[in-house]
Parts: sequence; C-alpha cells; structure tokens
Amino acid sequence: MKKTPVIVLNFKFLRVIFLLCTFFMSVFICTTLSQKIFLPCVPHSFVESCLCQSPAFFEKSSPEKGVFLLLKKVVAKPAEEKKEEETPPIPESTKKEHISSRSPARTSADTVKINNSTTQTINASDYNTIPAFLKGDISVLIVHTHTTESYTPSQTYFYTPSDTDRTLDKNYNMVRVGNEIKNVLSQNGIKVYHDTTINDYPSYNGSYNKSAVTIANYIKNDPSIQIVLDVHRDAIEGENGEKVKYTSNIDGKDAASVMLVVGSSISGLTHENWKTNMNFAVTLQEHTQMLYSGLCRPINFRSQRFNQQLAPGSVIVEVGTNGNTLDEALLGAKYFAQSLAQFIQNAKAQ
Repeated sequence: MKKTPVIVLNFKFLRVIFLLCTFFMSVFICTTLSQKIFLPCVPHSFVESCLCQSPAFFEKSSPEKGVFLLLKKVVAKPAEEKKEEETPPIPESTKKEHISSRSPARTSADTVKINNSTTQTINASDYNTIPAFLKGDISVLIVHTHTTESYTPSQTYFYTPSDTDRTLDKNYNMVRVGNEIKNVLSQNGIKVYHDTTINDYPSYNGSYNKSAVTIANYIKNDPSIQIVLDVHRDAIEGENGEKVKYTSNIDGKDAASVMLVVGSSISGLTHENWKTNMNFAVTLQEHTQMLYSGLCRPINFRSQRFNQQLAPGSVIVEVGTNGNTLDEALLGAKYFAQSLAQFIQNAKAQ
C-alpha cells in the first residue's frame, strides 16, 4: 500500500513574516501615539541635560512631528527679546560738521531786499502795491518742477537718498512740503490744488516743460487759479565743500528759511507778467516779515521765466536748502503758508 506524502511547513519562514509585521505595526502605533503625547511638565533644564547631548539628532529628525518636534522646540535656544527699533545712524556726510548754518538778516516789513542776478536794475520800493488780482476770488496751485529734491536725513525723518539729496519717496521729497502748505491754506478756507507729479525723473532735463503743461491744464480747468507756487528747496555749497543751510528761529524753534524766486523776460522769452509777479512777491514778503521776522531770505530776481508767464501770482518758493532737515523745512513751510493765507485774506478785505 502506497503511503500518503506528508507536507512539512517551514515555520522559520512564517516567523520572519510575523516579525516584520510586528515591527511595522509597532512603528505605526508609536508614530500615531507620539503625535498625541504632550509633555507639559518636562522642565527645560532636564530635557537639555538628558537629551541635548547631540543637538544634531533633533535637527535631523524627519518628519518633525509629535515628541520629536516637541523636544526640538524645548531644547532650542530661547528667542531673544525683541529690542526697540533703533533709528539708523545718520551718515557721516550729513553730520553737523559737514553742514554750515546761517540765518537771514532780520529786516523790517518795509525793507524788502532783492538779490539781482540779472543785468536789469530793479528796486523793491517800485513794487510795493497790492496786486489787483488778489481782490477777487482766487485759487492756489502748488506744483513741483523738481519734485525729487530732498533734505538732509534726520532722526525724525530718516531715508536713503536715491541720488544726491534726492528721493522718489513722496514722504520725504518736495511733495511732503507741498502737502504742508496745502493743509495750512485749506484750513484757512483757501481753495488749493496740489499736483504731485514727478517732473524731474527719469530725466532732469525738460522738467520745466513738463510742469508747464501741468500748470496750463489746471488753469484751463479752473481759471480762478491766480497763484502758482512752484515749491523747491535750494542747494548751497560752502567754501570747504560743506552744505550750507539757512534757518530762522521762530518762536524758539529752528525753521528752514524761505526764499522767493521771480523770473523775467530778460532771457528773451515772452513774459508779460513778470512785473506783476514781482509785485506779488514783494508785498507777500513784506507781510511775511511783519508776521515772522527773519523767515525770509532776500528775493532772487532771475533772467529766466520759470513758467511764471502762466499766472500773475507765480513764484518759485525755495523752502530751505539741502543742508536743512525735513523737520525744519516743514516748519518753515507752515509759517510761510500761514503768512500767505493771511495775506490773501487781507487783500480781499481791502
């Protein structure tokens, strides 16, 4: 009789499979549980002394979950306390030893000086009558032919110039000064427009041509615009190459001095308004000296017309120099605007 073959099972092979399954199941269970374990009472010193022997262990743990992430956070160096934001240091080129400070001579209201840069003789006493155009309803336009002109950075107004004493940031260039003038005039009930177009970038050449188009468009839309203030800042260099700034002490505070620039037809360009412009500048300066003695530098009379043929009350207003700070410029602009507002109101009342 033939015997039935016996099937012998290889239990060693099954044992290997069982061990592998047990291992992977253990890893799965441990990983799942580790994500839910929280160790609120583990002191930092204990973990650091017992488990931080090899910080690289925690840095290389991947994925960073559960207990591993918790331990990594515990042993990490404590975050430094956030320090108060420090004002960036003032560049060497803008420190006081590189800036020479001057102040305009204080003169009486009836003594207006003119610095004549032309070949034509001119006397301020010939231009001391209030211009007739001021007696009607008028509006004021503020523009900036050289919009990017800026000032020496200060602790209050610190910025990084994009070029020498220039910036495209309207919080620090002439637009900021124009805003100050506009706000004061508006608060005094005077209708005012403020154009913030950047006319001198990317090209400085042609700036006056650009601003002329802007001014003409504003006047076309509102013929009541009789006063156009082209607000700039001056730039003066001393004998040793240092910046020169002009300040005026008003009510115990240093304000940037203000200079009015009046053009003419001497360059050969048609400019029938220049005498009216000069009349406006002289009488405005007389009034300003009465209110804020020492705020104004002498009027600068030039051969160029500077777009001033477009309106009878056109002047360039130089608020301080590149040696002044924006703090000083804003204060000087405020005093000038207060004087202009009162001057306009007084002229209407007469």
